[in-house]
Amino acid sequence: MKKRILAAVAGLSALTLSACGGGGGAGTSSGDGEPVIDGTLKVAINEDPGNLFRHVNTSATLSYVYPWAYESPVYFDDSGEPQGWLAEKWEATPTSLSFTIREGITCEDGSELTAETVANNYRWILDPENASSFKGLVVPADATIDDDAAARTVTVTTKSPNSFLLPQMGIQPIYCQGALDDPTSVESATNGTGMYSLKKAVPG
Repeated sequence: MKKRILAAVAGLSALTLSACGGGGGAGTSSGDGEPVIDGTLKVAINEDPGNLFRHVNTSATLSYVYPWAYESPVYFDDSGEPQGWLAEKWEATPTSLSFTIREGITCEDGSELTAETVANNYRWILDPENASSFKGLVVPADATIDDDAAARTVTVTTKSPNSFLLPQMGIQPIYCQGALDDPTSVESATNGTGMYSLKKAVPG
C-alpha cells in the first residue's frame, strides 16, 4: 500500500503523518488542477495537542489531530443525520445501542478490526483503573458492554434512559487492540483504521 505524507505544524508541536494512497509522484498543489497523490499536506494547529490517546485527553486541539488516523462507528452529516462508518448499521433505544461492525477493516498495525476491539474501547473507558476522562461523559458509567464475534455486533445497555447514546458513543474514535493493550504506544504515535498514520511528533 503506497503512502502519502501529511505534516501538521503547530505552534508548540510538529506532526508528520503518512496516508494510504494510490500511485503517482510526490509534489505539492496550489489548489488548482488535479489532486496530488503521495504528496505533502501541511495543517496548522495553534497549540500542542499533548497525549494523542483520546481516551484520556479531552483537549480541543486533539480534536483537530486524531480524525486523520482514527474512525468512529458513525459520523453525522451536514444535515445532522447519522451515517455509517466503521458500523454498517445500528439500532438505538433510550437504554441500548447496538452496532454491526463492517467486515474487512484493517488496522494500521495490520490486525483486523473486530467487534470485540470496538467493544474493548468502551470497556477501556469504563475501567476505573484507567481513569478515563470519558467515563460518564461518552460511555455512561452504568453501561454494560457486550460483543458477538459471529454477528459482528457491539451492544451497550444502560440502567438509566439516555437519548444521546448514539451521538455520545457513536463518534468516539476507535483505537486498535494494540493501542488498548499498551496506551503508551499511542501517546505520540497512532494505531487506528483511518487514512493517515502518524510518523513523527516533535513537541516545541
